[in-house]
Amino acid sequence: MKNQTNADSVWIGSKQYDLAFIFGGAFFTLLVPLLGSFAPAALIPLCFWGWVFFFEGSHFWATYSRTFLDFKFVKENKSVLVFSALFLVLPALMVGISSLNGTALSMNLYGFFIFTWSLYHNTRQHYGFVSIYNRKSGASPESMELFRWGMYLTTYAPMAHFFLSYKLGADFPGFFGTLNDSSFFNSFILNLPLALSGASLLYIVFLAFRVMDKKPGCGSRISLFYILNCFIFYNVMFHVVAAYGPFFPGHQNFGQKLMVVSLMNSLFHNIQYHAMVWFYSKKRYAESPSDGFFGLAKAVNSKFSTYTIAALGFSVLFTLVFWFRAEIPFFSSGVSDDTWSNLAYILYFGVVGQHFYLDQKIWKVSKAPELSQYLSLDFSFSKKRAA
Repeated sequence: MKNQTNADSVWIGSKQYDLAFIFGGAFFTLLVPLLGSFAPAALIPLCFWGWVFFFEGSHFWATYSRTFLDFKFVKENKSVLVFSALFLVLPALMVGISSLNGTALSMNLYGFFIFTWSLYHNTRQHYGFVSIYNRKSGASPESMELFRWGMYLTTYAPMAHFFLSYKLGADFPGFFGTLNDSSFFNSFILNLPLALSGASLLYIVFLAFRVMDKKPGCGSRISLFYILNCFIFYNVMFHVVAAYGPFFPGHQNFGQKLMVVSLMNSLFHNIQYHAMVWFYSKKRYAESPSDGFFGLAKAVNSKFSTYTIAALGFSVLFTLVFWFRAEIPFFSSGVSDDTWSNLAYILYFGVVGQHFYLDQKIWKVSKAPELSQYLSLDFSFSKKRAA
């Protein structure tokens, strides 16, 4: 990427870069259910495994490449990296408990926890972009807080709808069957997220009037556009696609039925994540005057070709692990033999949990002055709350 012009200074990379990868990932992802609807039996598995290989596995590598391979980062963040190993141990503990008591309850609960964390993880990333654009526009602390709640309401309302209408019933059918007998639950609780989604649209209108007022510190138009972008994406995914499909024909469980939703929930995030790691890598490694200081990260992440080869190489292993989980059919071969499923469970949820934890640490501008510099932010470290 070229040096930013004055017109591009309000963007992260440039206007074209951000619109393509920070915003555009939502619309690219929304094409998946449209494509899958033409031939669900063939195209849904093709899209799903294509996502696992090209996007999901590779974006986990992006985290590892900018942490464990960066010698400077390792030296400065040893405690964070050591503690992250805990998330490789926890799924093994869940498998051990399940083996002892003869049920998969602990494994299922941990899987539910990771899925819930993924929604929080995605939302925090979204707010991160809103925060960056607002800081670049000189938004006031009051505006930062208003946009924060706008972002949270926009994403959490449709997520709550998905939980109440689909996820909880699939994972805890006994408990949820009891709730479904309640008229209060059916008439009020199930409809509450839809009402909150409507409220989030009104909130976006409120933010729009605030931004159009053009008072100093009123907030960024880019942030407003970003929240609207997420409103469209999450409401289509959780209100439309989750309800009407396309669904995988002949599905044998909830995960197989909603393969498209599983894919969509991460693909938008994956595209943004690669865009940010590549932007970060260009600033930190390719434009750095020192050689060898960052270790293997500089060798791998300073060129797009080596970054891509390394990411896809890791993704080969990740895709095998995903298949060995024995949950999702791989075209006509069906699911893998469940002999390897426990080991795959440990590896899969270990990688995912470690990724979530590390991401909460490594992208905090309030804790990383270098990151603030790469993003060209005039960051006041006395005002950390909105970071």
